[in-house]
Amino acid sequence: MKKAILIGIMAMFVLAAGCVTRSINGIATENNIVFDENLLGIWGEADGDSVVMITDAGENTYTFGGKDENGEVYGLPVHLCRMGDYLFLDMSPKESDIKGNIMLSIHLLPTHTFYLVDQIQPTLKLKMISDSRLQEYLAAHPGKIAYTIVDGNVVLTDSTENIQAFLVELAGIKDAFEPADDLYRMD
Repeated sequence: MKKAILIGIMAMFVLAAGCVTRSINGIATENNIVFDENLLGIWGEADGDSVVMITDAGENTYTFGGKDENGEVYGLPVHLCRMGDYLFLDMSPKESDIKGNIMLSIHLLPTHTFYLVDQIQPTLKLKMISDSRLQEYLAAHPGKIAYTIVDGNVVLTDSTENIQAFLVELAGIKDAFEPADDLYRMD
C-alpha cells in the first residue's frame, strides 16, 4: 500500500471506523460557530502514516486537506461549532469542489459529517458517531429525528435545529461516539 503524503481527516475516520453518518443539513450557524487557532497546523497519527493540514480559510472557517499520493491538492471546508458544553466539527464540500463535470455536479448532493471534539491540545481527539449505536438508538426512539437509510448507512434529514439538539443529546450518551486515532501536532 502506498503511503499517502497527506490524506484528509475524513478518509482517516472512514478507514478507522467503516462508515460515516451523513446529513443533508449542517449544524453550523452564525450563533454557534467559533474559531480556535490551536486547531491550525499539521496533525498526524503517531506513526506518521496519515497527516492532515488544517488552515485558516477566513470567515471563521477552516480548510482540512493536503495532497494525495498523486500530488493532487484538496481541501474540505470545516466549521467548529459550540453547542452546549460540546464542540463539534461540521464538514461539507462546497458544490464548486466538483469541477468541470456538469453531469456529475447535478447528480451529487453535498452532505455534512459531524465529529465531536474531545480535545484540541496537546493532542487532537475527535470522535465520530457510532453507526451501530446510532441505529440501535433510532430503533428504540422512533420519531426522535428525521432520517433515511442509504446503502445501510444513516443519513440525517431533519432541520439544522433538530440535528443540533440531537447531537448534543447523543454526546451525553456513553459510547454514542467512537474515538478516532489521536492526532499529534507535526509542525
